[in-house]
Amino acid sequence: MIRFFPALELQNLPDLQSYWCAQLADLHRLCFEKSWDAADFFALSQRPTALWGLIFTAKDKNQLIGMIVVDDLAPEAEILTLAIHPNHRQKGQGRQLLSQFIKEYPRERYFLDVENDNVAALRLYTASNFLRIAERKGYYRHQEQEKNAILMIFQNKKD
Repeated sequence: MIRFFPALELQNLPDLQSYWCAQLADLHRLCFEKSWDAADFFALSQRPTALWGLIFTAKDKNQLIGMIVVDDLAPEAEILTLAIHPNHRQKGQGRQLLSQFIKEYPRERYFLDVENDNVAALRLYTASNFLRIAERKGYYRHQEQEKNAILMIFQNKKD
């Protein structure tokens, strides 16, 4: 089950800081070498331009298995993170979340950056019609190691 939240609605979730931000941080930690903590997610939840998409299991509506967090800069938006729990990958969850999010919040364009060696993410975004537009050398730094960022953009087709 996918649910979408503008920042103001997310801020009204019971136990946002004590429970949900910890859940988001746990999921992020499972998915990324350099992850965000609960305080980072709480700070994002207070940003009025933040848009959220969360995937829960069908059995337990409190079991978080995926998320997308976007900074809405209308008429465009930046995808800050997209994560799917490792046990739920390769089932189309990421593609479904991204596709439904773009339909729920249509913007002229979406942009993002992704580590150049994150093959699964590059495959997802390419299959979702994102185009590579640039590369930032040494943008990501992990334990003395630098990785390049691939900048990608999705142009929404006008009717």
